[in-house]
Amino acid sequence: SENLNRVTFEPRLSAIYDADSFWKISSSTSISNQFGIINQLHYAYILQNYRNIQRINSTLPQIFNQNYSFGIAYRNPIKTLFWNMMYTNTKSENNLIYQTQVLPNGATELQAIEQDNNRNNHNVSTRTGKYFRKLKSNIILYVALDLQNFRQIINTDLSDISNQNLRVGSKIETDFTDWFNTEYQSDWTFSKNKIQNQSNPTIKQQSHILNLNFYPKENQYLAIKTEYVNNSLFSERTESLFTDLIYRYTLRKKKIDLEIQLTNLFNTTNFRTINLN
Repeated sequence: SENLNRVTFEPRLSAIYDADSFWKISSSTSISNQFGIINQLHYAYILQNYRNIQRINSTLPQIFNQNYSFGIAYRNPIKTLFWNMMYTNTKSENNLIYQTQVLPNGATELQAIEQDNNRNNHNVSTRTGKYFRKLKSNIILYVALDLQNFRQIINTDLSDISNQNLRVGSKIETDFTDWFNTEYQSDWTFSKNKIQNQSNPTIKQQSHILNLNFYPKENQYLAIKTEYVNNSLFSERTESLFTDLIYRYTLRKKKIDLEIQLTNLFNTTNFRTINLN
């Protein structure tokens, strides 16, 4: 039965400067409001998955955002060289703060409490792309740094939390022939978390994806898709390897695709993910 009425003022100002045919500079600033939806308001417990139970026993969320961004881009189609760098800063004022309670059985319980709090987020990213005609390859390199500062209640204590996430990656696409090409993508993520000025060890994750694509005929497609994931959580390290085989046959006149897949060829049965929240 909760009713919320608001009149909002949400201005946005942006500027783009074309220095020449290759260089472009852009910046923007804006103010925006976010209001919760009915899915974010439930007074009873809901089991989200096998280890998370959640209830939001409060008023509708209201978030006031201030956004700032600045970017530089270079595009040279003649040399097939592209580069950009972007900085964004978001400051948020929230009417709800979330409490995480770790239960004795390892499950986590999330509750929302009415209490004003602020969140500050900085993000810097850069991306470079180059196509090499002689190698018939397109290479992309990217780096992203994300810094977050906010407050959260953990086991009844109001805590200052700082998250640092650095992501470095690359992607290579190569056309060896008309009937065979490859795609390779790698990602390294380094996550560091600090609670009440106490730093936790850095969590490292790397992911490597290799796809081999074959086109024996115009209406046939064969692919071998492989993903390798390596997690280093504190003093523990885990590895996982997934490989799929795909064959597709196209009936052109009837516009029908017939596809068969063999998934998880190495029968990997355990996979671990890491979440800082």
